[in-house]
Amino acid sequence: MNDLWDNSISSNTKAVYASGLNQYRSFLEKMEYKGARDVTPPISEDILIQFIAYLHTFLHIQYSTIKIYLCGIRHHYIRYGLNTPLQSNITNVRIYSFLRSVKRKHHIHPTKRLPVDIEVLSKMISYLDKGCFGRHDDSLIKSCCTLGFFGFLRCGEFTIKDSFIEHEHLCLSDVIVSKQKVVVKLKTSKTDPFREGVNIHIHATGNEVCPVSALQNYLVCREALSMANETAALFLTNDGLPLSRSTFIHKLKFVLGCLGLDDKRFNGHSLRIGAATTCAKLRIEDHLIKTLGRWSSDCYTRYIRTDQSTVQAAQKAMSKIGH
Repeated sequence: MNDLWDNSISSNTKAVYASGLNQYRSFLEKMEYKGARDVTPPISEDILIQFIAYLHTFLHIQYSTIKIYLCGIRHHYIRYGLNTPLQSNITNVRIYSFLRSVKRKHHIHPTKRLPVDIEVLSKMISYLDKGCFGRHDDSLIKSCCTLGFFGFLRCGEFTIKDSFIEHEHLCLSDVIVSKQKVVVKLKTSKTDPFREGVNIHIHATGNEVCPVSALQNYLVCREALSMANETAALFLTNDGLPLSRSTFIHKLKFVLGCLGLDDKRFNGHSLRIGAATTCAKLRIEDHLIKTLGRWSSDCYTRYIRTDQSTVQAAQKAMSKIGH
């Protein structure tokens, strides 16, 4: 039972939830509540409101993190079959109204992440072709970027956060490469909570920005590391270590900075955003964008970045009465 409960959420989510519960226990101890270290510590509407105020006022924790901490606490009590005031924002208006005030206090104005669209990606590939990190890592980043772009991959789907886990992360055995396409089997993803897995077909483009040729070139470099084990990570750095999220983002930002772009406004999700933006510019049908990005709703529209020239053209078209 414990093993199944532990697998009800991903390892990354489990770690964040554990942080939230630990913060809650520490708060209860500071406030001298009895039973802070019990399996299910005391919990009530008033205690949770005090906890939110404590996180905001004394620890200066951001609104988004507070929300995740509360989710972690709720998940813990669900596991032990206990109801909490956190069950629904409909049934407990008081807590969630209080939480909204924290959001306003933080004056949240997130910086819009910029997309790595096909134009930016093409410039990156050209720069890497000239040599940047060395033959192996240049081919590694080229393969990651082209595969991530054309496969609409999230950064966490081809990199690791902490340690490599064979049954979760992308392995060498999870890709089938032919002249015309690559088939990538994702064992887990954000929209696949039951880990059914999904096969993503990525086709050759026949030009300089080709995910198939980029992966083929990378695999040649990978062979030199003598890491032929089928269950080893697909993407390895020059020192033979699985490619971490932080390493990939660092190298991505470095290349973008060398191209004269504001690297602070890009992150690992910029490839997925760029893929959606490129499709929108090409006027690819909505249902096909949803299929390519594995979206089950219309939330993909949030990823599409529209420049002012497109807005101007649309408004000019709107002005042409009778045409």
